[in-house]
Amino acid sequence: MKKELATIVSETLGIPENEVPYDTNLISVGLHSLALMSIAEKLTEKYDRNIKFSALMANPTIEGWEALIKNLIN
Repeated sequence: MKKELATIVSETLGIPENEVPYDTNLISVGLHSLALMSIAEKLTEKYDRNIKFSALMANPTIEGWEALIKNLIN
């Protein structure tokens, strides 16, 4: 799931996937509120769960998002 999340971040921010850290705050690689809203929409569609902007913003890391999504789908 981490790779899938990194791909979404990479495509949204227009940066190479290998530059998306898994355990570092994504704001450091250019994440901003509009991009995060887009990511929340993509994740909501992909996982068929309501992924809230605020939940993603609370821990803006790939690892944090993975834990959040796993918790929602289990």
